[in-house]
Amino acid sequence: MNDVQIIKRESIPAITEVEEGGILHRLGELRDFSWSEPLRNFMSGGSGFSASWVQLADQEVLQPHTHPVLSMMVFYAGAGQMIGDLTRSLVGDEVVVVPPGCLHGFVGGPPGLYALSIQFAGGLYSAPEQPRVVFAKEEESLKQLVEFSERRAAAFAKKPIFEFIKGTQFTNDAKRRAFLDALRVWTNGTEALAVSRYASCNDPMYQSAFREHLFALADRDADQSRALSAPRPPRDAKLEALTSWFAYQMYVLDNAEKTAIVSLVVDQVNASLRRSLVPALGERQLKRAFGSQTRDADARIARGVTLLNHATPSMYARLKELVGEAWDMAEAMADRLTSVTLAASMA
Repeated sequence: MNDVQIIKRESIPAITEVEEGGILHRLGELRDFSWSEPLRNFMSGGSGFSASWVQLADQEVLQPHTHPVLSMMVFYAGAGQMIGDLTRSLVGDEVVVVPPGCLHGFVGGPPGLYALSIQFAGGLYSAPEQPRVVFAKEEESLKQLVEFSERRAAAFAKKPIFEFIKGTQFTNDAKRRAFLDALRVWTNGTEALAVSRYASCNDPMYQSAFREHLFALADRDADQSRALSAPRPPRDAKLEALTSWFAYQMYVLDNAEKTAIVSLVVDQVNASLRRSLVPALGERQLKRAFGSQTRDADARIARGVTLLNHATPSMYARLKELVGEAWDMAEAMADRLTSVTLAASMA
């Protein structure tokens, strides 16, 4: 090449997936400079230097992987998340250096994530049929995490409090009032959880979902507003402590861990309560008593699961442990709710 040339990105062929170990893995969009004849000729004396344009759309995931060569990612636009041995948010104007053998992957944020991927000993995907990468094996996966939580949710739905709601005792004024007062401790606590979760988040990947949850709870009609000024429910130290455990986690966990607890446990609890209480109370009375806490729980669960679709196997193992602990606390809360309700004097 003897003349100055301009090569447009679109002139370089793109691939979006690669097969490794018999499994197709998504790459987002990758355009290796060697697939452009002018660039290939220009870099022919570069001693193995390789470069590619890469990009991930919003929520698109490049799963964690390793490779045998030094790699440098120059992020020039957008935002997203780095996952693997190091988990943190990314924005344009940052450079990530990955030594050989380090586990790493990326998730595109709301504006997408755009970078120049550079290697110094040949390209990773220059020969797509023989990628020079090894993707992490999924001993623990999101599917397994969700299935584990669903099993715990099914067991939770069989707790005695749900038999009470469906039974004749629920028509007793004193016991129903005791139940509704005790349940307000839970719903008040989970509203505080939503506030602290959003207030402590500065990652755009999670902010939108956290804000949407918070604003949904704040969306109250006149009946709900009057419920806010209702007398404080009777104090019960055990029930308050169990509920406060969930709010406390929002101050000490990372965003993925918070999402797992809220979407896979708290929202599942609220979905179970809603399914049981709508036939017993009716939609309007449930809304008047508890606002938007139990509404749209299924949609929030689905959104949360989407946010978790980028963890490493070791992270999924940690989330499974944490979700199990949260379900233990939720079951203890339900048992305490039953005790407080059944202890109320018959009218």
